[in-house]
Amino acid sequence: MSAERSDEKYHDGTSPAAWTTSIGGMVGGLIIAIGAVTGPNWPTIFAGIGLFIVAAIVSLVLVRRGLGNGPVSE
Repeated sequence: MSAERSDEKYHDGTSPAAWTTSIGGMVGGLIIAIGAVTGPNWPTIFAGIGLFIVAAIVSLVLVRRGLGNGPVSE
């Protein structure tokens, strides 16, 4: 018996998971761009890539904890 859940807490990408992904992606992209313009400065570029990866992992954890836009299917 499957019931539809319409009690979503967040709408239109306003969840903590969405904000984490967006801000992490923007800052990571900025760091990569700075590293690319100043050399290329490879440690800076890899730091930006690392920030992308960390933001994606944190976002997935937040979604699994129920802080995403929709209900989590189990």
